[in-house]
Amino acid sequence: MPRYQIEAYELYSCTYDVDAEDAASALIAFRKGEGTVVENSMTYLEPADEYGSWSVESVTSDPVVRDELWQADVDVDAFDGICRIEREGTLC
Repeated sequence: MPRYQIEAYELYSCTYDVDAEDAASALIAFRKGEGTVVENSMTYLEPADEYGSWSVESVTSDPVVRDELWQADVDVDAFDGICRIEREGTLC
């Protein structure tokens, strides 16, 4: 059976440790990329369908993939957040 790699946009929540003198400085430092992720703090929230469909072309715009989903009686629009699917190293 072939193996597929699927790239999907998802929303996560994550907690960071930031060393700073006060809360405002901590927020500014965080926005600059400073801080370290608190171990085991990442939590899955939901698929980020709007981000995927706005920022990149969705895999469901491929007519072959759309037809396969329709034939499987699947809601095609539920996959808009998936921006890439790859089979055996070949981008679909």
